[in-house]
Amino acid sequence: MAPVMLDLNTRHLRIFVASVETGSFSRAATRCGMSQPALSRIIRELESTHQLQLFSRTGRGVRPTAAGLRFHEHAVRILDETDRLGEELAQDHDIEDVNVSIPVRAGRFMMQPLIKRFTTLFPQSSIQVFENLNSDTKHLLTSGDMDIGIFYLPPKPSSLVFECIGFEEMYIVGRPDIVGKSDKPIPMSKVAKLPLILPGSRAHLRDIIDKTFSTNGCSPNIVRELETVHAVLAFAMEGEGVTILPYSNFCEEIEQRIPITARKIVKPEIRRKICIAVSRHSSSKLVRNTVSMINQVIDDHRGKALWLRLESSQPGASR
Repeated sequence: MAPVMLDLNTRHLRIFVASVETGSFSRAATRCGMSQPALSRIIRELESTHQLQLFSRTGRGVRPTAAGLRFHEHAVRILDETDRLGEELAQDHDIEDVNVSIPVRAGRFMMQPLIKRFTTLFPQSSIQVFENLNSDTKHLLTSGDMDIGIFYLPPKPSSLVFECIGFEEMYIVGRPDIVGKSDKPIPMSKVAKLPLILPGSRAHLRDIIDKTFSTNGCSPNIVRELETVHAVLAFAMEGEGVTILPYSNFCEEIEQRIPITARKIVKPEIRRKICIAVSRHSSSKLVRNTVSMINQVIDDHRGKALWLRLESSQPGASR
Protein backbone atom coordinates (compact mmCIF):
# COMPACT_ATOMS: atom_id res chain seq x y z
CA MET A 1 0.00 0.00 0.00
CA ALA A 2 1.34 3.44 -0.90
CA PRO A 3 2.05 5.66 2.11
CA VAL A 4 -0.56 8.28 2.98
CA MET A 5 0.78 11.78 2.30
CA LEU A 6 -0.09 14.08 5.18
CA ASP A 7 -1.05 17.70 4.58
CA LEU A 8 -1.34 19.17 8.08
CA ASN A 9 -1.25 22.57 9.71
CA THR A 10 -0.90 23.36 13.39
CA ARG A 11 -4.38 24.88 13.63
CA HIS A 12 -5.98 21.60 12.54
CA LEU A 13 -3.75 19.68 14.93
CA ARG A 14 -4.77 21.91 17.85
CA ILE A 15 -8.44 21.39 16.97
CA PHE A 16 -7.95 17.62 16.84
CA VAL A 17 -6.07 17.57 20.18
CA ALA A 18 -8.77 19.70 21.83
CA SER A 19 -11.43 17.25 20.60
CA VAL A 20 -9.56 14.30 22.11
CA GLU A 21 -8.89 16.06 25.42
CA THR A 22 -12.46 17.31 25.91
CA GLY A 23 -14.25 14.24 24.52
CA SER A 24 -16.75 16.57 22.88
CA PHE A 25 -16.81 18.55 19.65
CA SER A 26 -18.91 21.29 21.27
CA ARG A 27 -16.51 21.71 24.21
CA ALA A 28 -13.53 21.59 21.85
CA ALA A 29 -15.14 24.31 19.72
CA THR A 30 -15.53 26.51 22.81
CA ARG A 31 -11.88 25.98 23.74
CA CYS A 32 -10.74 26.83 20.20
CA GLY A 33 -13.01 29.87 19.90
CA MET A 34 -15.01 28.61 16.92
CA SER A 35 -18.43 27.18 16.12
CA GLN A 36 -19.16 23.48 16.59
CA PRO A 37 -20.19 22.93 12.91
CA ALA A 38 -16.91 24.47 11.72
CA LEU A 39 -14.91 22.22 14.03
CA SER A 40 -16.85 19.11 12.94
CA ARG A 41 -16.16 19.99 9.31
CA ILE A 42 -12.41 20.17 9.95
CA ILE A 43 -12.46 16.78 11.71
CA ARG A 44 -14.33 15.25 8.75
CA GLU A 45 -11.77 16.76 6.36
CA LEU A 46 -8.92 15.27 8.40
CA GLU A 47 -10.55 11.84 8.34
CA SER A 48 -11.31 12.04 4.62
CA THR A 49 -7.91 13.40 3.58
CA HIS A 50 -5.93 10.84 5.56
CA GLN A 51 -8.34 7.94 5.02
CA LEU A 52 -8.68 7.35 8.76
CA GLN A 53 -11.54 7.17 11.21
CA LEU A 54 -10.19 9.25 14.07
CA PHE A 55 -13.24 9.27 16.36
CA SER A 56 -16.08 7.03 17.40
CA ARG A 57 -19.26 9.06 17.88
CA THR A 58 -21.30 8.16 20.95
CA GLY A 59 -24.43 9.55 22.53
CA ARG A 60 -22.30 11.20 25.22
CA GLY A 61 -19.62 12.68 22.98
CA VAL A 62 -16.67 11.34 21.01
CA ARG A 63 -13.69 9.13 21.79
CA PRO A 64 -10.60 8.49 19.67
CA THR A 65 -10.24 5.24 17.76
CA ALA A 66 -6.97 3.29 17.82
CA ALA A 67 -5.88 5.30 14.78
CA GLY A 68 -7.03 8.46 16.54
CA LEU A 69 -4.89 7.68 19.57
CA ARG A 70 -1.81 7.22 17.38
CA PHE A 71 -2.66 10.43 15.53
CA HIS A 72 -3.05 12.23 18.87
CA GLU A 73 0.34 11.04 20.11
CA HIS A 74 2.09 12.42 17.03
CA ALA A 75 -0.01 15.62 17.00
CA VAL A 76 0.96 16.47 20.59
CA ARG A 77 4.62 15.88 19.80
CA ILE A 78 4.46 18.09 16.69
CA LEU A 79 2.70 20.91 18.56
CA ASP A 80 5.17 20.75 21.44
CA GLU A 81 8.08 21.01 19.03
CA THR A 82 6.41 23.84 17.11
CA ASP A 83 5.73 25.83 20.29
CA ARG A 84 9.26 25.22 21.54
CA LEU A 85 10.74 26.36 18.22
CA GLY A 86 8.66 29.53 18.24
CA GLU A 87 9.73 30.36 21.78
CA GLU A 88 13.41 29.74 21.04
CA LEU A 89 13.30 31.88 17.90
CA ALA A 90 11.64 34.71 19.80
CA GLN A 91 14.26 34.51 22.55
CA ASP A 92 17.13 34.32 20.06
CA HIS A 93 16.02 37.45 18.21
CA ASP A 94 14.47 39.20 21.22
CA ILE A 95 11.88 40.67 18.84
CA GLU A 96 8.22 39.99 19.50
CA ASP A 97 4.88 41.73 19.61
CA VAL A 98 2.79 41.35 22.76
CA ASN A 99 -0.93 42.16 22.70
CA VAL A 100 -2.65 42.88 26.02
CA SER A 101 -6.37 43.33 26.68
CA ILE A 102 -7.47 45.27 29.76
CA PRO A 103 -10.91 46.24 31.10
CA VAL A 104 -12.66 49.33 29.79
CA ARG A 105 -11.72 52.36 31.91
CA ALA A 106 -8.63 50.62 33.30
CA GLY A 107 -6.45 52.25 30.65
CA ARG A 108 -6.34 55.54 32.52
CA PHE A 109 -4.10 54.09 35.22
CA MET A 110 -2.55 51.05 33.49
CA MET A 111 -1.78 51.85 29.86
CA GLN A 112 0.88 54.55 30.08
CA PRO A 113 3.03 53.02 32.87
CA LEU A 114 2.84 49.55 31.31
CA ILE A 115 3.89 50.74 27.85
CA LYS A 116 6.71 52.89 29.25
CA ARG A 117 8.09 50.08 31.40
CA PHE A 118 7.88 47.55 28.57
CA THR A 119 9.63 49.74 25.98
CA THR A 120 12.40 50.54 28.46
CA LEU A 121 13.12 46.89 29.25
CA PHE A 122 12.45 45.44 25.77
CA PRO A 123 13.31 48.16 23.23
CA GLN A 124 13.41 45.73 20.29
CA SER A 125 9.91 44.40 20.96
CA SER A 126 6.55 46.15 20.90
CA ILE A 127 3.43 46.07 23.05
CA GLN A 128 -0.14 46.94 22.14
CA VAL A 129 -2.67 47.53 24.92
CA PHE A 130 -6.39 47.45 24.11
CA GLU A 131 -9.45 48.21 26.22
CA ASN A 132 -12.09 45.52 25.69
CA LEU A 133 -15.28 44.27 27.25
CA ASN A 134 -15.07 41.24 29.52
CA SER A 135 -16.59 38.80 27.01
CA ASP A 136 -14.42 40.11 24.16
CA THR A 137 -11.23 39.61 26.16
CA LYS A 138 -12.05 35.96 26.86
CA HIS A 139 -12.80 35.33 23.17
CA LEU A 140 -9.62 37.09 22.01
CA LEU A 141 -7.52 35.04 24.43
CA THR A 142 -9.10 31.78 23.29
CA SER A 143 -8.56 32.60 19.61
CA GLY A 144 -4.96 33.68 20.19
CA ASP A 145 -5.55 37.27 19.02
CA MET A 146 -4.51 38.49 22.48
CA ASP A 147 -1.52 37.16 24.41
CA ILE A 148 -2.54 38.41 27.85
CA GLY A 149 -5.91 39.47 29.20
CA ILE A 150 -7.18 41.07 32.39
CA PHE A 151 -10.87 40.57 33.05
CA TYR A 152 -13.46 40.27 35.78
CA LEU A 153 -14.60 36.93 37.22
CA PRO A 154 -13.31 33.46 36.29
CA PRO A 155 -14.28 32.50 32.72
CA LYS A 156 -17.15 30.12 31.97
CA PRO A 157 -16.43 27.61 30.59
CA SER A 158 -12.95 27.53 32.07
CA SER A 159 -11.03 27.10 28.81
CA LEU A 160 -8.37 29.53 30.03
CA VAL A 161 -5.69 29.12 32.65
CA PHE A 162 -6.21 32.16 34.83
CA GLU A 163 -5.12 33.62 38.16
CA CYS A 164 -7.26 35.78 40.42
CA ILE A 165 -5.07 38.75 41.29
CA GLY A 166 -7.42 40.91 43.32
CA PHE A 167 -10.91 42.30 43.72
CA GLU A 168 -12.96 45.48 43.58
CA GLU A 169 -15.46 46.66 46.17
CA MET A 170 -18.84 48.04 45.12
CA TYR A 171 -20.28 51.45 45.97
CA ILE A 172 -23.72 53.00 45.82
CA VAL A 173 -23.36 56.07 43.58
CA GLY A 174 -25.78 58.94 43.01
CA ARG A 175 -26.71 62.51 43.76
CA PRO A 176 -26.36 63.66 47.37
CA ASP A 177 -30.10 64.37 47.68
CA ILE A 178 -30.76 60.63 47.19
CA VAL A 179 -27.65 58.89 48.54
CA GLY A 180 -27.00 61.45 51.26
CA LYS A 181 -24.05 63.79 51.70
CA SER A 182 -22.13 61.41 53.95
CA ASP A 183 -19.55 59.09 52.40
CA LYS A 184 -19.85 56.60 55.26
CA PRO A 185 -20.52 52.93 54.35
CA ILE A 186 -24.14 51.95 53.84
CA PRO A 187 -25.63 48.52 54.67
CA MET A 188 -27.18 46.48 51.87
CA SER A 189 -30.58 46.48 53.58
CA LYS A 190 -30.77 50.26 53.05
CA VAL A 191 -29.37 50.05 49.52
CA ALA A 192 -32.21 47.69 48.55
CA LYS A 193 -34.79 50.37 49.39
CA LEU A 194 -33.22 53.04 47.15
CA PRO A 195 -34.37 53.51 43.51
CA LEU A 196 -31.75 51.45 41.68
CA ILE A 197 -30.54 51.89 38.11
CA LEU A 198 -28.62 48.73 37.25
CA PRO A 199 -26.79 47.15 34.31
CA GLY A 200 -28.89 44.76 32.22
CA SER A 201 -29.20 41.07 33.03
CA ARG A 202 -26.47 40.08 30.53
CA ALA A 203 -23.81 42.15 32.31
CA HIS A 204 -21.40 40.22 34.55
CA LEU A 205 -21.64 43.02 37.12
CA ARG A 206 -25.41 42.53 37.35
CA ASP A 207 -24.93 38.83 38.04
CA ILE A 208 -22.77 39.66 41.08
CA ILE A 209 -25.28 42.21 42.37
CA ASP A 210 -28.28 39.89 41.95
CA LYS A 211 -26.57 36.95 43.66
CA THR A 212 -25.49 39.07 46.63
CA PHE A 213 -28.98 40.50 47.13
CA SER A 214 -30.56 37.05 46.80
CA THR A 215 -28.11 35.36 49.17
CA ASN A 216 -28.86 37.97 51.83
CA GLY A 217 -32.64 37.88 51.42
CA CYS A 218 -32.97 41.40 50.00
CA SER A 219 -35.38 42.47 47.24
CA PRO A 220 -33.86 45.43 45.37
CA ASN A 221 -36.02 48.32 44.18
CA ILE A 222 -34.97 48.39 40.50
CA VAL A 223 -36.41 51.34 38.56
CA ARG A 224 -34.39 51.06 35.34
CA GLU A 225 -32.04 48.62 33.57
CA LEU A 226 -29.49 49.79 31.00
CA GLU A 227 -26.87 47.99 28.94
CA THR A 228 -23.78 50.18 29.49
CA VAL A 229 -22.00 51.53 32.55
CA HIS A 230 -21.88 54.97 30.92
CA ALA A 231 -25.68 55.06 30.58
CA VAL A 232 -26.25 53.75 34.12
CA LEU A 233 -23.99 56.41 35.57
CA ALA A 234 -25.48 59.18 33.42
CA PHE A 235 -29.03 58.44 34.62
CA ALA A 236 -27.83 58.29 38.23
CA MET A 237 -26.12 61.68 37.90
CA GLU A 238 -29.36 63.14 36.53
CA GLY A 239 -31.12 62.08 39.72
CA GLU A 240 -33.45 59.40 38.40
CA GLY A 241 -32.04 56.96 40.95
CA VAL A 242 -28.75 55.53 42.19
CA THR A 243 -26.50 52.81 40.84
CA ILE A 244 -24.01 50.21 42.10
CA LEU A 245 -20.51 50.36 40.62
CA PRO A 246 -16.86 49.71 41.51
CA TYR A 247 -14.71 52.78 42.07
CA SER A 248 -12.83 52.31 38.78
CA ASN A 249 -16.09 52.99 36.90
CA PHE A 250 -16.74 56.43 38.39
CA CYS A 251 -13.33 57.66 39.61
CA GLU A 252 -13.06 60.15 36.73
CA GLU A 253 -16.33 61.79 37.79
CA ILE A 254 -15.05 62.04 41.38
CA GLU A 255 -11.78 63.61 40.21
CA GLN A 256 -13.71 66.11 38.06
CA ARG A 257 -15.66 67.10 41.19
CA ILE A 258 -19.01 66.21 39.66
CA PRO A 259 -21.58 66.47 42.50
CA ILE A 260 -22.13 62.79 43.27
CA THR A 261 -21.76 60.79 46.47
CA ALA A 262 -20.21 57.33 46.66
CA ARG A 263 -20.71 55.09 49.69
CA LYS A 264 -19.19 51.64 50.05
CA ILE A 265 -21.77 48.88 50.47
CA VAL A 266 -21.34 46.76 53.60
CA LYS A 267 -23.15 44.07 55.59
CA PRO A 268 -22.21 42.39 53.35
CA GLU A 269 -19.70 43.92 50.97
CA ILE A 270 -20.17 43.32 47.25
CA ARG A 271 -16.98 42.38 45.42
CA ARG A 272 -15.93 41.27 41.97
CA LYS A 273 -12.75 39.34 41.28
CA ILE A 274 -10.06 40.52 38.86
CA CYS A 275 -8.30 37.81 36.86
CA ILE A 276 -5.32 37.61 34.52
CA ALA A 277 -4.82 34.92 31.89
CA VAL A 278 -2.38 34.05 29.11
CA SER A 279 -3.55 32.64 25.80
CA ARG A 280 -2.68 28.97 25.33
CA HIS A 281 -1.14 30.09 22.02
CA SER A 282 1.34 32.38 23.84
CA SER A 283 4.06 30.78 25.93
CA SER A 284 7.20 32.83 25.27
CA LYS A 285 9.50 34.15 27.94
CA LEU A 286 8.63 37.71 26.91
CA VAL A 287 4.92 37.07 27.53
CA ARG A 288 5.69 35.66 30.98
CA ASN A 289 7.86 38.68 31.74
CA THR A 290 5.04 40.96 30.62
CA VAL A 291 2.64 39.25 33.04
CA SER A 292 5.07 39.98 35.89
CA MET A 293 5.33 43.57 34.68
CA ILE A 294 1.53 43.94 34.65
CA ASN A 295 1.37 42.76 38.26
CA GLN A 296 4.00 45.35 39.20
CA VAL A 297 2.09 48.13 37.43
CA ILE A 298 -1.14 47.12 39.19
CA ASP A 299 0.64 47.17 42.56
CA ASP A 300 2.20 50.58 41.85
CA HIS A 301 -1.08 52.16 40.70
CA ARG A 302 -3.57 50.16 42.72
CA GLY A 303 -4.87 53.14 44.69
CA LYS A 304 -6.09 54.93 41.56
CA ALA A 305 -8.70 52.25 40.89
CA LEU A 306 -9.00 50.59 44.30
CA TRP A 307 -7.99 47.21 42.92
CA LEU A 308 -7.15 45.28 46.07
CA ARG A 309 -5.05 42.17 46.57
CA LEU A 310 -7.09 39.21 47.81
CA GLU A 311 -5.06 39.12 51.02
CA SER A 312 -5.17 42.91 51.54
CA SER A 313 -6.81 44.53 54.53
CA GLN A 314 -9.79 46.75 53.86
CA PRO A 315 -9.11 50.42 53.07
CA GLY A 316 -11.20 53.32 54.28
CA ALA A 317 -14.45 53.88 52.45
CA SER A 318 -14.29 57.63 51.96
CA ARG A 319 -13.91 58.81 48.40
